[in-house]
Amino acid sequence: EESQRLTRLLDEILDMGRLEAGTLEMPISSVDAARVIDATIDTLDGLARKKHVRIHRQAGPGKIWVQANEDRMQQVLINLISNSIKYNTSEQPEIQVRSESTGDSLHIDISDNGGGVKREEAATIFEKFSRGHRSKLDHGAGLGLSISRRLVELMGGEIGVESEEGRGAVFRVDLPASDGELPSSARSDERPAEASETIGHCELCLEHYKGDFLDAYGNEVESVLRKFQKLIEIKIK
Repeated sequence: EESQRLTRLLDEILDMGRLEAGTLEMPISSVDAARVIDATIDTLDGLARKKHVRIHRQAGPGKIWVQANEDRMQQVLINLISNSIKYNTSEQPEIQVRSESTGDSLHIDISDNGGGVKREEAATIFEKFSRGHRSKLDHGAGLGLSISRRLVELMGGEIGVESEEGRGAVFRVDLPASDGELPSSARSDERPAEASETIGHCELCLEHYKGDFLDAYGNEVESVLRKFQKLIEIKIK
């Protein structure tokens, strides 16, 4: 589990570094939204069972095509649904995943019956490093929702949350509808950048977590950070 947490953190730091440097290429095409949603739920079935969380799926009839990058769309949904699973404190935890077409867009709502999000946290929940009351690496790096927002925006969509503390939360993803099969088109963040700039953004993220690494690894923290920096350089170059 420790190695998995560190791998997830490394992946998130790399994604954030590429997004902030403008080096993340993300081809956009027509995607069968229902298939991606169902595949995501299947992927998280083991985690849901482990946490005793029931996931209910509601969808409209027929296929709904959206303009998206399939892998990044699934990444966003995995982040949102897994958060709802992991942080649901209800005695009988449940999650509803609904999708509804409005003609020009698709609404995907992920709602839970957990403890909800505090109003002051909801205002900043999509900002980088926002972890709310969860302050340690084993409870998330605070990058997942910020990355999700940027990915959704790159796909031409929007993401938001509605919540009342003690009464659960609803995360909504809106993606633009597509008429059907479209050829892939490369879409990245605003501009190209050198690998060194991407590495620089990654290292700024890594510096933010130095205190967390110190708590977890004590005197070995500098060695762990050097390994992370080396891995980042290898993956980017």
